[in-house]
Amino acid sequence: MRSFTSVFRVGIELLRFGLTDFRVVDELRLPPSGVASRPLASAPNGATLYFPMVADGECRVAALAVGEDRIVATAPCIGLMGTIAVEPEGTWVVAASYADQLGTHLLTVWDAELTTQIALRQVRGGLFVLVPGACLDVDPCPADCNGDGVVSVNEVVRAVRSALAGTEPLDCFAADSTGDDRVTVDERVAAVEDLLQGCN
Repeated sequence: MRSFTSVFRVGIELLRFGLTDFRVVDELRLPPSGVASRPLASAPNGATLYFPMVADGECRVAALAVGEDRIVATAPCIGLMGTIAVEPEGTWVVAASYADQLGTHLLTVWDAELTTQIALRQVRGGLFVLVPGACLDVDPCPADCNGDGVVSVNEVVRAVRSALAGTEPLDCFAADSTGDDRVTVDERVAAVEDLLQGCN
């Protein structure tokens, strides 16, 4: 198994390491055409790397085929890219760019081949980090701490512990279904009901 990293030099140099001995197996230097050293994202299978670059004075997001050691696709992006991520199944790529309006970002989504722009949205938020992973349930069952649609005994215990401590439910935000920063008796009862009857 191998891992990839990037080092900013004149352009960008991709170093391929063997994970057993951390020896550099090979390296690829990309042309110094405004390629940024970060952000950098990898497809789940490691076959494609995505990163921002400047080509002919325009922002582009580029896809590098690792086995072929060449850029296979680019797509236009807007402004200075702050972060980039690949969907866990590898079907789309999303980037957050800094917008002109303070405190906002532009989210751009492309397909994995960078042939189609799927979405472009302006969102509020100061520091934006894109983390690939499954979508969280925004309205989970009471005490479904991990948002997997099932309430376990351990999750009910965490909810009760938050209630008894009288503190904010930092250990299980879903236990506070009303969002008032405390776990009430009714919320504990609802958690036990979901444990016994299942989440709805």
